[in-house]
Amino acid sequence: MSKLDNFSACLRVLQGTDFGRAVNDEIYRSGIAHQFSLTFELAWKCLKQYMQDNDVIAAQTGSTVDIIKLAYQVGLIDDFPLWRQMSRDRNITNHVYNADEVDLLIAHVKNEYLPALKKLQTDLTIKYQEIEKSFFPPVKHEDD
Repeated sequence: MSKLDNFSACLRVLQGTDFGRAVNDEIYRSGIAHQFSLTFELAWKCLKQYMQDNDVIAAQTGSTVDIIKLAYQVGLIDDFPLWRQMSRDRNITNHVYNADEVDLLIAHVKNEYLPALKKLQTDLTIKYQEIEKSFFPPVKHEDD
């Protein structure tokens, strides 16, 4: 299974979130934070892998923020400040104990992060499909 497949699977779980349930269910709220963290981790690793696959030398090494910045510079993401905030929020998910902070994180996931993560998943899927078509063009049959 590829990094994109893993990211897509985690994103599907996060997209299935019942945000209304999170209002009164502490364990569910924790689950959202954890699933966001995992999904983000796989997202930035997908960015890194895609750039490495396409010979972006600077993607060979670097922190999460370095990879996000590079992805912005090469046009894979279009909102660096949002992705930077996602990175910050991912970094604090294991250390959030204040209910107000969890509420804010969940609101960000619902309203901002999910759409950005979905866009990345869609964009990378299309880009990989285009690459695959260039390596394996459709076979023309004599009947065509």
